[in-house]
Amino acid sequence: ALVGPSVAVLQGLSVGVRGSVPDELWDAFAATGTAHLMAISGLHVTGCALFTLWLLRSARRLTGLRRVPHWTLAEACVVLAITAGYTWLAGASAPALRTLAMVVIAAALRFARRNWRVQDTLAVAALCLVAADPLAVASAGFWLSFVATATLVAVAQAETGIAGRLLAFARAQVAILAILTPVLAAAFGRISLIAPFANAMAIPLFSVLLLPLVLLGTAFELVEAGPGARVWSALAAILDPVWPALIAMGRLP
Repeated sequence: ALVGPSVAVLQGLSVGVRGSVPDELWDAFAATGTAHLMAISGLHVTGCALFTLWLLRSARRLTGLRRVPHWTLAEACVVLAITAGYTWLAGASAPALRTLAMVVIAAALRFARRNWRVQDTLAVAALCLVAADPLAVASAGFWLSFVATATLVAVAQAETGIAGRLLAFARAQVAILAILTPVLAAAFGRISLIAPFANAMAIPLFSVLLLPLVLLGTAFELVEAGPGARVWSALAAILDPVWPALIAMGRLP
């Protein structure tokens, strides 16, 4: 059986089971402002939806199912069902529900042949969550999720080239830091000064490299344990060298 801090982190990233993460590593996540990466966030749910859509469209191209009647409707139903199942499996946190609501709204708009601004979709998703659970507005996760997403939407600009994309990433980091600092201070009573630097390194690692592979490993595990275990082993080998550096950053004065 696979053991160790990396496997515990992968369990947290895949299905939200975080009880095996060592206390020393939790302290490092909290001190460096990277604990949000361990939550099943909107990024995970978005990744699940896009990964499912990619698999379906790849299967469509390979099998020649382009002429199947109502394929688009079936495709949307499968994406929504798997995304909803993953959201439920991961604990249905506020960020995950926010993204699920936006995926449902986007699918409905596609069939209605309507176009909404992302801001409007986000606002309706917030309305749906509050209507379903009025106490959601008392949750720090609700405010962190919607404020962060609204900030990213506000500063998002289409950029080309490596320099342009790096500039866009830096702009997003600065905006998130400026907007979320009061929310984080009110919710958790402290601010990590090293968080912008730690997140600048951790977010690309977690979102670009780890998340697609975590979803792939999770899909394999649901079908057969062997291939999934090999994916977990490869990911654990990637993550093992990261923790000493993160713990050292967390111990800085």
